[in-house]
Amino acid sequence: MQPILGYLYKQVITVVKNADFTPYRENQLVYAKPLQIYKGVDNRFQFLIKNADQKPVSLLDSTVVFNLIDPTNKELVFSRQLNVMYSNTGTATTIIEGTMLNDISAGLYNYSILVVNGEGESQIAYSDDNYNAQGQARLIDNVYPAFVPSVQPTILQYQNNSDTGYLNVAYTSVTMINDRVKSRAVTQTAQFNGTNFVGSVEVQATQDADAANNSANWATVHVVTETGLSGNDYYNFSGKFNAVRFKITKTSGTLNYILYRP
Repeated sequence: MQPILGYLYKQVITVVKNADFTPYRENQLVYAKPLQIYKGVDNRFQFLIKNADQKPVSLLDSTVVFNLIDPTNKELVFSRQLNVMYSNTGTATTIIEGTMLNDISAGLYNYSILVVNGEGESQIAYSDDNYNAQGQARLIDNVYPAFVPSVQPTILQYQNNSDTGYLNVAYTSVTMINDRVKSRAVTQTAQFNGTNFVGSVEVQATQDADAANNSANWATVHVVTETGLSGNDYYNFSGKFNAVRFKITKTSGTLNYILYRP
């Protein structure tokens, strides 16, 4: 058996705050670690704020603010007040929730740490190895699976039913899935949304690579019968197909849309 080891590290970032305007070279950061931020998960960070003597800065009655900045347009992406853990150790922490990062593009960003003391005086904490007020942050999105929306096939125009002569049969557009279903058979879901819909929905599939032009090669996987659907219903099925479509036979009401997830 091959053992796999996993390590859970706390990201600790050291920054330097000087009381004077002239930087002291005695405590110059040799290597400024970039801040790694991962989409899809909550990120916890800890900042150690030190002075020119490499001693922790007292954060008594102080407010510490974290700013994430887009370097291309210099705009503020978001700002977050840090939680001061122990005022005499210069330690401040924060959690950046994964939901905050959903609408932010992955890439390189800058961040800054602002310390406001009890008298309202604002001071920058240097977070770069050359007394630069801005540190580097990397927003990464290829670690955790990204959300992929379901396919919504188009419900085409209703046609005559050869058995009844009424305009109550419609097909959906064809969804090609041969590049999505990699294993022999996977579970797939179809969700139906209707308004007082009475009728049936056939799940049809084919192995034909040219399914759109060979309608006779479709096979019915299952028939879902609705007796007054208002809202949502769903059906799960398994299989490996090249394409899937749906056949709607309507008695009354309306089938609003179908969502399909291969």
